[in-house]
Amino acid sequence: MDPAVAKSRVDEAVEFTKCHKIVAILRARNPSLAIRRALEMAELGVRLVEITLDTVGFEEVIRELAGKLPASCMLGVGTVMEADKVDELVAMGLNIRFILSPINPDGFVTRCHANGIMAVPAAFTSNEMWKAHRIDGARMIKLFHASLIPPASLKGILGVGPFAAMNIMPSGGIDADAAPTWLKSGAVSLGMGSKFAGKDIQLPEGSPEFEEAKRDWEENGRQAVKQLMEGINK
Repeated sequence: MDPAVAKSRVDEAVEFTKCHKIVAILRARNPSLAIRRALEMAELGVRLVEITLDTVGFEEVIRELAGKLPASCMLGVGTVMEADKVDELVAMGLNIRFILSPINPDGFVTRCHANGIMAVPAAFTSNEMWKAHRIDGARMIKLFHASLIPPASLKGILGVGPFAAMNIMPSGGIDADAAPTWLKSGAVSLGMGSKFAGKDIQLPEGSPEFEEAKRDWEENGRQAVKQLMEGINK
């Protein structure tokens, strides 16, 4: 890809993510339910949808969503552990716009950005964040696992001189109730998994655990997503 085009696409993805804030992370055992939930999330106002590589039937799910998600959404991939995987994803020809990792694989950021994809490597300490930002050139950094620290810690880090230039996306254990506090503490976006997108997609359909999680989504989860996204998209 032409470097100027690649940079423009990454710039666009960064600004889109900062604008729409919430990345719905779907890690599913049921491909058809994953597809239905992703489309439902889009209807509820979510504009960034991530499918993790360890989702059962990943290729089926990602291809289906690439054709069915509205143009107002960006589609991404998560749980990428090696830079070489980026080339495989690009070869699928599905207009994947962002890729997240729970680590920071060697060459990951460079490989993504060269293909016009926003790389989101993970970091936990201020040293790891700075390396991802300054040395690797990450435009968005995943703070993982976010549930291990209070939002005030992020606010403290971003309050130190040049750290304010980093775009941080906390992820891991964040629900709709906690999201506003993280955003007020300086996060530019949030990666939100089963506590936001529903635990039922991770369970065998028809099991008692699935039925309980399904009821929770229908009675509580769906409305929580709608309310959060209405506040963000207004």
